[in-house]
Amino acid sequence: MELGFIKTLQQEWPTLSAAPWSVAIVAIICLSVGFGIARLYYGGTLLTLRERLQLYQDRLQGASPDEAKAKIDALQRTIDLTIGTRWEPLTNNEIISLSAKVSALEKRRLRVMYGNQLGKELAECIFDAFFKAGWPVDFTEGGGLGVGISTGRGNGMANTLKQVIEATTKLKVGLVGADEPDNPDFVFVGVGINSN
Repeated sequence: MELGFIKTLQQEWPTLSAAPWSVAIVAIICLSVGFGIARLYYGGTLLTLRERLQLYQDRLQGASPDEAKAKIDALQRTIDLTIGTRWEPLTNNEIISLSAKVSALEKRRLRVMYGNQLGKELAECIFDAFFKAGWPVDFTEGGGLGVGISTGRGNGMANTLKQVIEATTKLKVGLVGADEPDNPDFVFVGVGINSN
């Protein structure tokens, strides 16, 4: 094909060289038309990209990428500490194991609380384990539970429940009111904010 083009060009060259202004005008017209079509085609894309760049510059307010990342990370930490992330529920084996361990303990009134909807399913699993073990259990949403899982108040039964929950599940549990005397009538398990 390349040889055919060269051969045709050699045959047509005397005609083209005889009319250089006509060839130049046709070439300029073809280049102008091609440039115009390319400008129409890519003009909208360039405008969109310029608008996006301006939007990002406005949002960053002159911050560098590292400063923007630091702001985003700080915002994520605030969200994690304010509402947290969803707690994973207990597995069936964890519920069965927890229920078996607490069934041997002295039963008292237990309140299972959750801080927000992201912890409700986990709190229901804990409720189920104690209910199956025969404990008198209340289930409620509660405020002010803070971060993490907790038991309380006192260092007696609340501490025992802390140890049993940690031994039978993947949860780490905090103890509320460890320096207070044990309450023989009441104990709670709270599912607070999951900041992980």
